[in-house]
Amino acid sequence: MTIYCIPINTCMKMQTGTLNSYPVFPNWVFEGEMVLTPEIAQLIIDGMDGQIPVENTHFGKLSKRGAKTKDLLNLTRLMGRMFADNVLSHYRLLDRLPQIESVDSQVITINPTRIVPASVQRHRWYQAVLFLQSDEKSSNLYLDSMDTKLWASPPGVQEYTHVITPNLFKVVFFPAHIPWGFTPNMSNKDTVVYSTSFIIKH
Repeated sequence: MTIYCIPINTCMKMQTGTLNSYPVFPNWVFEGEMVLTPEIAQLIIDGMDGQIPVENTHFGKLSKRGAKTKDLLNLTRLMGRMFADNVLSHYRLLDRLPQIESVDSQVITINPTRIVPASVQRHRWYQAVLFLQSDEKSSNLYLDSMDTKLWASPPGVQEYTHVITPNLFKVVFFPAHIPWGFTPNMSNKDTVVYSTSFIIKH
């Protein structure tokens, strides 16, 4: 799994002349691939046509938050395991074993030519997105910076929109305070993603 932060040029401590540089408040993003079979993904996608309660939107369909089927529960457990193995170990939390809960799970379908505007998950620690159906023309996942750094940093020094290209079974974990959405789906088929959030219970 690839780990990087935003801005990417401050990911590691480095020596610059006589000054030491290191990231402060880094936004660590984890990107990799989940081992799934096309059959499992298709079962979840097919569930949007009757088995899972859905809401129609201007960009496609959303499953009701927290809708549970056997396949979705298994996928949620798998995502939780991957989150623990990569994110918790990166933050050195495995020895403390915090109670992690996956909430607000949804399947999102994005129709051709449609976009998903940016949103933020409040009171969550990390957001996860898994591409269940995509090709090279499908919607990109984008992360936006909408804070005061937009005006404080010169252009070209720090990125304000980070785009993650789609790939079948690509999984991305990113801090939930970052606004996120999807670019236009230029494919001739729906882009389908699974999304969930993680919280630490004290």
